[in-house]
Amino acid sequence: MKFPCRAAVVAAPLLVLSGLTAVPTAQAHPLGNFSVNHYDGLRLSHDRIDDTAVVDSAEIPTAQDEEATDTDHDDTIAPAEAADRAADRCTRLADRTRVSVAGRRIAWHVTRSTLTYGKGTAGVPVARLTCALRAEADLSGPADITFTSGADARRAGWKEITAVPGDRVGPAASSVPADSPSDVLRHYPGDGSDQPLAAVGLLLSGSGSRLAAPSERHLPSLRRWTRYGTVITALAVLTVGISLTLRSLLTL
Repeated sequence: MKFPCRAAVVAAPLLVLSGLTAVPTAQAHPLGNFSVNHYDGLRLSHDRIDDTAVVDSAEIPTAQDEEATDTDHDDTIAPAEAADRAADRCTRLADRTRVSVAGRRIAWHVTRSTLTYGKGTAGVPVARLTCALRAEADLSGPADITFTSGADARRAGWKEITAVPGDRVGPAASSVPADSPSDVLRHYPGDGSDQPLAAVGLLLSGSGSRLAAPSERHLPSLRRWTRYGTVITALAVLTVGISLTLRSLLTL
């Protein structure tokens, strides 16, 4: 099945998808419809580290990725095209994501990749990339682990890391949350007054016994960014309306 994905646009490209299979999507993005939000869910086992990396793209970055996804340029995104794009993006994400054990960097490999679409503001598509990454590592004893997310620091967005012990790794006290406060980028917390997370690095000391505090910072007030995002969303919706009107006139 193919998904229609594009309409004529004015000023900025915006995807228009119809006939989509319903998929879980996030509520309003905390930094507006230009944001790219990133989650890393780490699971530490005795012989490996798993990272469930999720990228929740708002309306504008979803539209910007259209050309690279719609490889046959027929203005639709087929499931095979989405699968190919997911594999490519996850491979590049794995290359950007850094993890070291006892000072030695280890490589990630991709075990699964998916790219799905949902409906954002005014029905404009939003994209969700999920990458299952795995790195082989000996965690049978205490070891210092450093982790740097592959999140694009140039893009505004919620950035979150969680960590939990896995197979044959004992429970650990940690300031790194075990549960995602955003439900893995599906429900962003806060009433507009909280600051969005921007966790991009993590140091795990003696993973067999405890997890140390992450490196974490905060972006400017969520309320201010939400206000800007509302204005941009209104402009984006107006752009779609103008573009569709122009298309109708040109076909007369």
